[in-house]
Amino acid sequence: MTKLSDFLKQHLDATSRAQKDVSGAFHTELVSRGGKELSMNTIEPKLSKLLSGSEEGARFFLDDAQRLAALASAVGVSEEEILRLRGVRTLVLDPRLDKGVAEYLRARAESPDARHACVSAADRDELRRMGKERVGCLVVLADLSDRAFFEGADVDFTTVSKHPRGWLLEKHPELVPLPPAPPPQLFLGDQPMIPSDLFAEEVRKDLSRRGGWRLDIDKRLADAEERGEVPTFPLREVGPLLAGRARKNAISWGNPPTLLWNFQTAEPGWDPEITFVWTKNRQLFVTGPEAEWVRSIAAPYHEAHGLTCLDPLRDAIARWNPWARLPPDPDRREATPEDAEYQALARALGDEGLDLKLIVKGWRAHRDPEHAKKEWSLSLADEAAQEVARAGLVSLLRRKFSLEAAQQMFRLHLALSAELATIEREPGDLLHVVANLGAGHVIRVRALEYPHEAPTTLQAQRVNDGSDLDGGDVHIFIRDLGDDVALEASPMPALRRREDAWLDAARRRQEEEADDD
Repeated sequence: MTKLSDFLKQHLDATSRAQKDVSGAFHTELVSRGGKELSMNTIEPKLSKLLSGSEEGARFFLDDAQRLAALASAVGVSEEEILRLRGVRTLVLDPRLDKGVAEYLRARAESPDARHACVSAADRDELRRMGKERVGCLVVLADLSDRAFFEGADVDFTTVSKHPRGWLLEKHPELVPLPPAPPPQLFLGDQPMIPSDLFAEEVRKDLSRRGGWRLDIDKRLADAEERGEVPTFPLREVGPLLAGRARKNAISWGNPPTLLWNFQTAEPGWDPEITFVWTKNRQLFVTGPEAEWVRSIAAPYHEAHGLTCLDPLRDAIARWNPWARLPPDPDRREATPEDAEYQALARALGDEGLDLKLIVKGWRAHRDPEHAKKEWSLSLADEAAQEVARAGLVSLLRRKFSLEAAQQMFRLHLALSAELATIEREPGDLLHVVANLGAGHVIRVRALEYPHEAPTTLQAQRVNDGSDLDGGDVHIFIRDLGDDVALEASPMPALRRREDAWLDAARRRQEEEADDD
């Protein structure tokens, strides 16, 4: 409305016309054209509103063909120029339109930057009449049953189509643009989310292959599209797809324990060939050779922070790791949370999205730190050494075991009466022996002390090559070294014998089924 109101005011100033004079001229012109006579008390306020840029004033003068012609004559400009400068088109609404459609169009017309105004016809006859009389209007039809009439009358018309965020005019959709989509969801809990057309397309393909069965990520896509929102997906889901397309390898997505694991190994620091991506407290962190590429796919939605303190601090971490391959240091000890150095390091790591408690806890959960000494020399223990080893086993068997650790408890009990070979203990070792349980069943038992931890019930932790027992101040590694000899006298039936029996039974069943055929 600003262009039209500014133009009219400038035109009146240039022609030295007062508003009162224009109002009078408008009244005369309207009466001469057979329009409904209006009082000056009505015309003058409406003209003031028109000149001030009010939509109310524009509708009063411009939505009626006789008033528009009277105004153009009173001001001294053409009707076409007035409509062009107005920049707003009148929508004549079909009374048969769905109530929601009509309300939506009227509500959108109230926007300060609206490009349309709405008037409603009372019935079908009035709809046709208003369409013919209102200059430059657009008739919004509920259906195409009146198409022939409006085409014959040379009146512009349109229907509407449903959209998740509202309705669109089939013709001239720019007149009533859809409301903007809500901002994309950038976090799911603490997990960063990003839009990805490529990932969305992969989800759609996968959904069609599953015949419509929706997983959580499928539902996320469908719900976002139903609401007309930009769908977003977890970066740890999108990242591997984009990395594969870009031929980017060795990236660990959203898995801080993977990075922490590198601190727990014998070598301080992390594998320089791997790029790690992780989050904490809604912050995204990245380190490694592909860090810049990760930043590029996360932007502009997330800033991927680089590391500022881990390089200089990794040596400090390693000093507290009993299994780091470092020169002997008589002052070396395991750190405790009460140490000032520990607390300072914990704060610095926290700023990088990492938790020192998890790193320290991971040292105990390390899969038997053989990196500290890859080759052990064995010797059959003499009686005195065996007694010392058995005393260590007795101290372990006096502990409380969880129900899940019962099997390992009885294996330790068998070791108590077995022949033992000892392995030279290292700092932190309570016990390190090899026990022959009979029938070729040989196990290695290593118990590590953590004197700064509180003792707890021994809990079983299954690993690929054996079993671990964690009891707070002690961690026990039990590794199988042999289970190949199938002797009936074995106190523990050999696993391979059980597997062979199962395979024999399966083979017999197959042969019997073949004979039946």
